[in-house]
Amino acid sequence: MSASPRAPQIPWHRRLEARVMVAAALIAALSLAAVLFAAGQVVRRYSLSRSSDDLDAARAAFDTLVDTRARFAAAQTRLIAELPVFRATLDPASNVGGDAETISVMAEDYCRKLSAGFCIVTDARGRWIGAPGWPAATPQADVSPLIASARVGQPGRQVLSLAGGLFLVVSEPAMFAEEVLGTITAGYRLDDAVASELALATHSDVTLVCTGGRLCGSSLRSPAREALVPLLARTAWLEGIGNAPALRKVGRESFVSAVYPLGGPGRAAAGGELLLLRNWAPTERALNDMERWFLLIGAAVLIVTVAGSLAVSRRLTRPLRRLADAADGMAGGLWTGRVAADRGPAETRSVATAFNEMAVRLSHWHAEATARAAQLEDAYERFHAVTESANDAIVSVDAEGRIVFWNRRAQEVFGYTEQEAAGRPLASLIVETDGEVRRYLAEADARWIGRTVELTGRRQDATAVPLELSISTWKAADAVFHTAVIRDISERRESQAILREREAQLRQAQKMEAIGRLAGGIAHDFNN
Repeated sequence: MSASPRAPQIPWHRRLEARVMVAAALIAALSLAAVLFAAGQVVRRYSLSRSSDDLDAARAAFDTLVDTRARFAAAQTRLIAELPVFRATLDPASNVGGDAETISVMAEDYCRKLSAGFCIVTDARGRWIGAPGWPAATPQADVSPLIASARVGQPGRQVLSLAGGLFLVVSEPAMFAEEVLGTITAGYRLDDAVASELALATHSDVTLVCTGGRLCGSSLRSPAREALVPLLARTAWLEGIGNAPALRKVGRESFVSAVYPLGGPGRAAAGGELLLLRNWAPTERALNDMERWFLLIGAAVLIVTVAGSLAVSRRLTRPLRRLADAADGMAGGLWTGRVAADRGPAETRSVATAFNEMAVRLSHWHAEATARAAQLEDAYERFHAVTESANDAIVSVDAEGRIVFWNRRAQEVFGYTEQEAAGRPLASLIVETDGEVRRYLAEADARWIGRTVELTGRRQDATAVPLELSISTWKAADAVFHTAVIRDISERRESQAILREREAQLRQAQKMEAIGRLAGGIAHDFNN
């Protein structure tokens, strides 16, 4: 037996090792990406939540600082309002009462002592009698509610947007006993200096926004400050007052920002906004460091995973390659090949054991099949020798009546070669007049088995030939075959015809002899 060609080498990218390695690397990469994404989201959310808490604390610290400053300003204003000299300037019955020039000079002096941006002095009726530092062309109505409150003995304070700037305005009544003689109102500008001072206390960048989105004071430095100015003009930046802080871009830097109202609860029409910004750069650096470490660790894990999966896959595929080599050897006729069943995982050992048992059985079956094949070949040679030397045509047909075997004598009788006759219905070689015999050949009726019939065949050249046919049936596996022994009886028909002719001549001679004897007897009788 010739050896079969060895199985072609499997490309590396189609091997199990490559697929396991790629799958392991893909799983490791996806797991790393998922962990990195989840960790980034957790850190980002935690940082935003922490920044939100810090901004809320910064807002509370801002309110505390403003309240402290307002109380201090109110205390200073109250001290001035309680001075006898100040009350005397407001008392019309005193020597200096109602002197506008004196009151104006005193108001300027008080304004310097209070370090205020402006001071307003009114009488008991609310009439302004001195207003040093008050912004020109600014309506008095902006501070009227505070002065009206002080006129009835109720001090007040509020953050107001005046003349393009923000002011912390404090108004105190000047009282003598239970009588309100007038009021003194002081305004403190909230500018960059105040924002910087508040930034130190709140640990956040503080920006004070006037009505209309104008920057009044900020602790930011350039270029962030310059980038913030056009952004404040957009209404979207100042929308959502009091909502949760959000991450926003200011120039090239990112900040966690929150907007709070100034001037009391809600957004007062005369107040502004407090914009608190916490730099996101430290958190971003932490995230970048975390991502870098994750990538380094992930790369190390990926390398270990790929190396481990390659080692494991090779350990798994090595027994399979040995099985493939053994199978190639068996295909090439090496039936004694076996594989080691004592190495590798339990699964591969069980497969190797099963393969060895299969090889033993296949070797046994191969030996039997080889012996059977030799016997069949000898039998076929004998059968072929017998059929080829037979004087009768031997034709085998399948269950459908189609020719599957055709000996040399059949070729001589019908004129078809074995290749031309193969697959042809045997009934097509019988003339139509023998209808019953044609049906038998087409249907293989059991009543014809073992009988010998005479019929007329049709040769390849369409000439008729007298035949004698007998059929036997045999089975092979699930298939049924019929074998017909066909004899050309042309010579016998000719011999029978000659014999009948000779018999007729003999009978005629006997008749003539009898007639001669009868005539002789009659002549003898006549002679007598």
